[in-house]
Amino acid sequence: MEFLIDKDYFFKAISDVIRPITQNTYTPNVTDIKLEANKEGLILVGTNSNVIIQRIVPLGEENDIVLEIHQAGSVVLPAKFLSEMVKRFPQEIHVKVKQNYSVIIKSGDIVSKLNGFDPKEYPKLPEIDDSKFALIQSDDLTNVISQTSFATSKSEIKPTLTGVNMSFKEKNLECVATDSYRLALREQMIESNIIGTFIVPRTNLDGLSKVLKGHTEMVKISATNSYVVFKTSHISFFSRLIEGTFPSTSGMFSKDFNAIFTVCTEQFAEGVDRAAIFSKDIRNNNINLELQDGMKMKISSTSTEIGNIEEIISIKEVSGNTDFKITLDGSLLLDMLKVVKEDELSICFVESMKPVLIKPVGNPYYSYLIIPVVRN
Repeated sequence: MEFLIDKDYFFKAISDVIRPITQNTYTPNVTDIKLEANKEGLILVGTNSNVIIQRIVPLGEENDIVLEIHQAGSVVLPAKFLSEMVKRFPQEIHVKVKQNYSVIIKSGDIVSKLNGFDPKEYPKLPEIDDSKFALIQSDDLTNVISQTSFATSKSEIKPTLTGVNMSFKEKNLECVATDSYRLALREQMIESNIIGTFIVPRTNLDGLSKVLKGHTEMVKISATNSYVVFKTSHISFFSRLIEGTFPSTSGMFSKDFNAIFTVCTEQFAEGVDRAAIFSKDIRNNNINLELQDGMKMKISSTSTEIGNIEEIISIKEVSGNTDFKITLDGSLLLDMLKVVKEDELSICFVESMKPVLIKPVGNPYYSYLIIPVVRN
């Protein structure tokens, strides 16, 4: 195997393959990367026990030649060393595989040698039925992930809660994540002939988002009993699925509320963020919300050792009971406020110990539930 490749394209392709895997703290870091050159381009593959990523570097992009294949072939190389070398090389890179998978890598006057391995020993890609698939814009997919994955559980006691439950129906994708204290639900209209539900690990979806960042193309989603794959024109991201049954959440969304009020997202988020300073050392990061004078809300928190804070913000619209107090976990509230894009929020209360429903105004596809904190 022998090829000549643009340094920046090569390093970006290597990073796409190994970064999402090495940043996954729940599995061993990737150690090797497979390179395969053919007449259509260069294929890079990285894998660990949960993820397989394939990245294709075409011969050219936007009329620029970025890759020249002099001889087809394949080899497996140490991922860390390859990445570190390419990152530090100054210019175009020449790679040549010799006998016994010894690899010579040149860049200008720099010459390096790596001991490669037989690619026949490298794990094969899972077989996926491409006739069953869903199509979604990459930016829509990354938005769905960012608005749900944060709500997954960090504990491995209940493995199904460490992933996002992705339910595919005709023309609709519903994603749900919960850690038992809060729940994020996001729906997205898509093109799909898949009917099924899959639990995808949060860490894998967060890695996928990093790979897709900056892309504006369609993503093709297919699945087996063990893997789901997300494909673009140049990237295939295989994620192992979490076995088990995700808890039913259909009965959690009440339609009978004692109070509903609308607030400015930015003003509310800033108030909660300030209050959280005083609640960081308190169990559950208690933030108190209290309706006052019909069209006002007090946001407050107290630390017996440090002090307290309270502020009053305006309510844009209110219906139902205006005499209402509730305590929420500020950190769980801020997680949601960081990913909401709409200018206003509707906050819906049933009673002091029932889950609070928060929905962006004008966006019927996103819902967030948070369980109140028991006041001492």
